[in-house]
Amino acid sequence: APKPDAAERYKGISVLADLYKEQQKKLSNLRAARKTAKEIIDPIERSIRLNEIQEQQRKVMVQFNAKYEELRGED
Repeated sequence: APKPDAAERYKGISVLADLYKEQQKKLSNLRAARKTAKEIIDPIERSIRLNEIQEQQRKVMVQFNAKYEELRGED
């Protein structure tokens, strides 16, 4: 297979790097929120809050993966 030129090889990298930094900050904040939520005494309230945080984490990861596929996905 022919080697892609540099422009093709690195397409979208800077956009993804910036997005990655943003997403890592969001995930870090969500991990801190999760740690706090684990201290909730009421098991039902704790479970609800942990599920909300888990869903937010999933959305952050899905956003990054979607952007990755858009920019870097194989054609």
